[in-house]
Amino acid sequence: MKIKHTWTPGALMYYGRAEIPASDHRPVLAIVEVEVQEVDVNSRDRVFQEISSSQGPLDATVEVHIDSPTPEDKAEFPEDVSTELVQTFQSYGTVILVRVIGGQMMITFADSRTALSVLDLDGLKVNGKTVKIRPKTEDWLQGLQEEIARNRDSVVLLSPNA
Repeated sequence: MKIKHTWTPGALMYYGRAEIPASDHRPVLAIVEVEVQEVDVNSRDRVFQEISSSQGPLDATVEVHIDSPTPEDKAEFPEDVSTELVQTFQSYGTVILVRVIGGQMMITFADSRTALSVLDLDGLKVNGKTVKIRPKTEDWLQGLQEEIARNRDSVVLLSPNA
């Protein structure tokens, strides 16, 4: 007995792929039209929270401080600690900018997920000093969610039947 489904898998309205000769990555964009009979708002919000919290801060930057710094550490971040940290961070992903400003380091990565992953190193001991690692933008998740919500409200329907 064959069961007739009352739903359709959707229709591909647009597909585009950028051919970048210098990379094996191919950015793609697709627009798919689907019919939704019912939205489970709680499930949608839970999935949205899981996905957005795994993206990392949009500026891809973390701040590093010495925990319990000496007066010298407050004045200038220790160079030996800085060198060791940059090497450690590079094992997580591409470091594109390192700034030492007084007693803190600011490290910007090529992507946001790397910045998120190095936060797990908070409390690491480097050359006898414990480092504190924080996102440069403390409220990055709230900001990301607000930005997505603003964009969600500006979405227009593709189908005149929707």
